[in-house]
Amino acid sequence: MDTRKAAIQVGSICLKVAVFVLIVLGIFYLGQTTYRYTHAVFSDAAYEAEPGKTAKIKIPEDITAKDLSVILEENGLIKDAVIFRYQMKMENFGDTVKAGEYELNSSMAPSEMLQILSGQNKDNKT
Repeated sequence: MDTRKAAIQVGSICLKVAVFVLIVLGIFYLGQTTYRYTHAVFSDAAYEAEPGKTAKIKIPEDITAKDLSVILEENGLIKDAVIFRYQMKMENFGDTVKAGEYELNSSMAPSEMLQILSGQNKDNKT
């Protein structure tokens, strides 16, 4: 009987250690993922280094932030449409995007693209 109780006790301890390790790993993974997304949103880094890839895009009237970010992602100008939408919200550019044709480059910072798309920098409008 004593060996059975000892085996159950050892099994119980092993299970508790395994659960503790899984919880620690889960917290670590969650922290790492949160850091990556937060860093991507708050950093104003370009998708690619110079010279990058230039693309001409056409922005229709009354485009939503979601549609704009998808267009930019599909043209290889940004890495992640969701992160770009968060950047738009943080910079208050959601309602300021103007319709037209633009020439953008993947080496531009997101804030630079938003300035061009909102008409604050007219150099790249075609």
